[in-house]
Amino acid sequence: MSGDRVAVLDGPGIREHQWTGATAGRVRVCASAGGRVRLSVPWLVRQPDLADPVTEKLARLEGIRSTRVFTRTGNVVVWTDGSGELDELIKALQTPPTAPARHWAASRRAPAGMGGGRLVAGLLVLAGAAVTRFFLRRAPAGRGASGMFGLAAAFIGLPFLRRAGRGLARRNAPGTDALVAAATIVSLVLRQNIVAVGVLTVLNLGELVQALLLRNSRRHAARHAATEQRTWLVCDGVEVEVAASQVECGDVVAVHADQRIPVDGVVVEGSAMVDQSAIIANLLPVQVRPGDEVFAGTTVRSGALRIRASAVGSNTATSKLLARAGSVRDAREPLPTIAAGFAQRFTPAAFAAAGLTFLVTGDARRAMSMLLIACPCAVGLSTPTAVSAGVAAAARRDVHATSERVLEGIGLATAIVLGSGALSGCPATDATAVRRLRRLGVTRIAAFADDDERAAALARGLDAAELHIGDRPETRAALVHDLQTEGHVVAVLGRAMVDALALAQADIGITADTTLAPLADLVILGGDLTKVGTAVELGQRTRRIVRQNYGLSVGVNVAGMLAGAAGAVHPVLAAVLHNAGSAAVITNSARVRRSGRRVNDIRR
Repeated sequence: MSGDRVAVLDGPGIREHQWTGATAGRVRVCASAGGRVRLSVPWLVRQPDLADPVTEKLARLEGIRSTRVFTRTGNVVVWTDGSGELDELIKALQTPPTAPARHWAASRRAPAGMGGGRLVAGLLVLAGAAVTRFFLRRAPAGRGASGMFGLAAAFIGLPFLRRAGRGLARRNAPGTDALVAAATIVSLVLRQNIVAVGVLTVLNLGELVQALLLRNSRRHAARHAATEQRTWLVCDGVEVEVAASQVECGDVVAVHADQRIPVDGVVVEGSAMVDQSAIIANLLPVQVRPGDEVFAGTTVRSGALRIRASAVGSNTATSKLLARAGSVRDAREPLPTIAAGFAQRFTPAAFAAAGLTFLVTGDARRAMSMLLIACPCAVGLSTPTAVSAGVAAAARRDVHATSERVLEGIGLATAIVLGSGALSGCPATDATAVRRLRRLGVTRIAAFADDDERAAALARGLDAAELHIGDRPETRAALVHDLQTEGHVVAVLGRAMVDALALAQADIGITADTTLAPLADLVILGGDLTKVGTAVELGQRTRRIVRQNYGLSVGVNVAGMLAGAAGAVHPVLAAVLHNAGSAAVITNSARVRRSGRRVNDIRR
C-alpha cells in the first residue's frame, strides 16, 4: 500500500500524517500560532541538500510569506498570512522535491509567494503606459486600455484586498491593508486605474525587498544550524560511516576527537575528554571512561569512545528539551511594532476625514480623492525599507535576523541575560561590552555562572552586572519571566542547552550555537558579546528611522488631504504626492545602512 496516508491525532491541535512506502515518515504539525507553523519533516535530516528546493516549493503555495528549514533537526518553520490550507502545506512536505538544488544565481530569483509576479505585472503595465504616452504620443485611455489597467490593478492589489477582507471578517480594527483596499476601489471607481497600478506596484516592491533580504538572512542562520551530522557505526568490529539518523537504540557508535556525540548512551570502550558546555553550564571538559553516561550534543576533545546508544533522534535528552523550548517559544506574545500602532490610529482617522468631507461638501469625488491621497504608499514603505536596510547592515556584521520584527524588538531591549559561554573570557573586553549596553539603555544585565569560583571571576569583569548561579534550564527561564513581569523587554544570549528554555521565553533570543539556532531570533556568528551591542544599536537606529519615515509620509498625506478637502487636488496630482513621499522615505531609510558602517568604524 505504498503511498497510503493515515491521519493520526496526537492531542488537541496537533495533527500527524503518516505516509508509508519508500518515503515513510511522519510530517507532524508541532505548533501553529500567530501565523507561524512549525512542522517536523523527518526526511529532511537524511537529505539536507534539499533545504533550498523545499523553501522554493513552499513559496509557491498560497498564503506562504516565508520559510525557514533546519535539516539538522528536520524542522520546517513557515510564516503565513492566514490564507491557504494546512493540508496543502503538509501535502507539499510529504515527499522530497524531485528537482535538485538549482544554481545559486537561479535561487536568488524571487519566489512566487513573495509577490514577484505581481511586481513584474505592475512594471510591465506601467512601462506600456509610458511607451503609449511618450513614444506613441497617445494618452493610455479608451475603454480597452481602461479595462486592462483595471484588471491589472485588481490583480496586483489582490493580496491587500484579501487581507483587508479577512480583517473585516474577523472584526479586527482596520489597518493599512483596509486603507490600501479602499484606495484601490476608489481608483477604479474614479477610473484612475493607472494611478492604482502605480501605487500598488510600489507597495509590492517594498514588501518584496524586505522579504528577499529576510530570506537571505534566514538562509545564513539556517546554514549555520543545518549541518548534517555523520557518525561511525560499529558493525562486527568495523566502523562504517552513516548518517546519524540511521543509528538505532542498542547500536554501538564510535566517536573520535573533535566530533560531536550523536546519541545518548553509555561508554563501552575507550577514554576521552568530553566538552559538555553545549548542554550544561560546566565549561571545562570532563574525562569519561567505560560505564560513564554521555549525551548527544557534547563533543569529544581528545581521545576516542565507543558508545552503546540508549536514546537516538527525537528521544535524546537534547531533542526533548528543544521540543519543550519550541513549545514555549510558539506560545509567547509577539512584541508590538511601530507599524501596528500607527495603523490603529491613522487608518480610522483617514476614513473619518473622508466621511466628514462628504457630509460637509456632499461631493463624493472629493471624499474619494482624499482616500486616494491617504492611501499609505509612503506609509507602506516606511517599515519595509528601514527594516530591509537594517537587516542588510546587521548581516554585514554576521548578525542574522529571522523575522521582520527582530530588529525593532532588539531595539526595545532593556534587560539582557547572559547564559553559559556568552562571555569572551577577557574581563576587559566583557566590561567594555557591558558598559556599551548600559549606554544604549539596557538597565538590567544578568549573567549565569556554574559555580562560585566562576561567578567571582565574572564579577571582576562585568561592571556590577547581576550574577546568578544555576545549572537548571527552569531556573534561567524563571529569571527571564521575572524580568518580563517587571516590565522589561528581555533579550537572552545563550550558547548551551541549559539556556534553551530561557532563550525560548525571551522576547528576543540570541545564539551562536548550531543546536539552539531553531529557537533564536538572532543568530550571531562567533557569539561575540560586542555584536549584541551592535544589534541593539542597529535596532534602535532602525526604530528611529521608521518613526521619521512615518512622520514624513504623514506630513505629505495630511497636506494632500487638506488640499483634497478644499477640492484643490486632482487624483493625478495625488499620485505625484505619493511619489514624493515615497522618495523621501526611501532616501531616509538608506541612512540605516550608513549607520551600520559607522558602527563598524567604532568597533575598529
